[in-house]
Amino acid sequence: KQWYQRRVRARKTDKPAKAIKLTPTDEDAVDAYNLFYTNNQWYAILRQHQILCERLFTINTYNATVAEQEMKDRKCRKEPTAQAIKMRLTNPLPVEHYYTHFLSLVKDLLDGNIDPGAYEDKLREMFGVNSFVAFTLDKLITHIVRQSHTLVTDAGCNQLKNLYTTYRSGGGAGGSLATQPSRSSQEQNYLKDAEQTIVDENLYKIYFFKQGSKLTIELIDGENNEETETEACSDVRE
Repeated sequence: KQWYQRRVRARKTDKPAKAIKLTPTDEDAVDAYNLFYTNNQWYAILRQHQILCERLFTINTYNATVAEQEMKDRKCRKEPTAQAIKMRLTNPLPVEHYYTHFLSLVKDLLDGNIDPGAYEDKLREMFGVNSFVAFTLDKLITHIVRQSHTLVTDAGCNQLKNLYTTYRSGGGAGGSLATQPSRSSQEQNYLKDAEQTIVDENLYKIYFFKQGSKLTIELIDGENNEETETEACSDVRE
């Protein structure tokens, strides 16, 4: 009878199995990953962050390509006529400084120091037809700020963050892919706790991979605990 009572008490505690402490090797491994179960609010800000990174990456890549070509052409180019007769140049800024200046323009737009029309005109001068991806960047950043405020104030979002922190320190929310089988029970417990935390929302399974700076987001079926739909898989570049 005493043995049976001890078994019943052990089941009722519903505590995760023995915690697996992450070693520095797991943290710093090339194949390291983080696992995060989350809701619609966290999913939204991650998607917005992805869009922001993609747009910045597009502008930066185009600027690097143009700057490289400009340096090659500059060696064999004669002095511009407008410069020779001391006329005011339309855009005297060196091509290699376009991206830095672009970031300053975005900050000025957010601070209200430049109107949207002038902002778009300056972008066209620097990036031509490729500038359209940055026209609404201020609105995107504004949405990210509002969504960040929601994450801070929403009780459910904070519970999910605390749950991730708990399982991360216990070894149930990431590590090295090579040692993942040893954490499978911990990760399963993490999923169950996340399902209990999220009742009326979608549940997302998010992986952050160190190798290749990749992020994957999968929609989880709460009834069958099966991954039913891949929402996004993208490179995250800063």
